[in-house]
Amino acid sequence: MAFVPSAAVTDGKQALRGTVLDVLRELLAGSEHAKEVITLFRKLVTRNEELELVLAKMRERKNQGEHLSVAQLNLFSSNCRS
Repeated sequence: MAFVPSAAVTDGKQALRGTVLDVLRELLAGSEHAKEVITLFRKLVTRNEELELVLAKMRERKNQGEHLSVAQLNLFSSNCRS
């Protein structure tokens, strides 16, 4: 779950801290539709976390083929010295 270090509040109230869902619960306390909004938001946060994992795996796969052999490093090093 994502952590919000602080949520800016412009009306002079204290900054809210905690996970995104905790901050949302606090903001919606007493709201008529709080439960529905939190359920929907939880789904969005979960999906976002899934997409972040997919993106990380895609980046990982992309970088696996991007390595230099020892021979390539030696050639580059010798060219730099020249």
